[in-house]
Amino acid sequence: MISNQNIIEILSAPLSEDWSIEALAEQILSAIAAQSPTASGSPNVLVLDAATVADRQARRLLRPLLACLAHKSARERGESPNLYEDRFVFERPGYAGPVWILGEFKNMPGRVRIVFRMSGSPPQNQETMTSGPNIFLRADARPDDSTAANMNANG
Repeated sequence: MISNQNIIEILSAPLSEDWSIEALAEQILSAIAAQSPTASGSPNVLVLDAATVADRQARRLLRPLLACLAHKSARERGESPNLYEDRFVFERPGYAGPVWILGEFKNMPGRVRIVFRMSGSPPQNQETMTSGPNIFLRADARPDDSTAANMNANG
């Protein structure tokens, strides 16, 4: 299972003089890809929410990190980035071959959250990326509100 603590440790570690957000983003993607797969074969999931991150440096780095990931993903897809809310897919070398890091994020003042999923196979389409637990619900939605989940999963 991907560990929040490992990612938080990367974000809260002292930064070198020549650090860059691009290098930090790649370090995080590599750390996620290096995780061993779960025994069940289901995708690993990692959720980072600024509201739950205690380390001050890690919280400050989340928004630039999300913007960087948005740019990297858009560049790899040949599209324009959406810096505020989007999905992404990265293919990276993993524990036992290539892995796909799927994710979605919100990057707005007061609402900074990213969800990473690691999979051993490429996504078939956009719906594959949003299968699994509900990630972004409207503020007024209840956890059992499938209408809100479907609205968010389908754009």
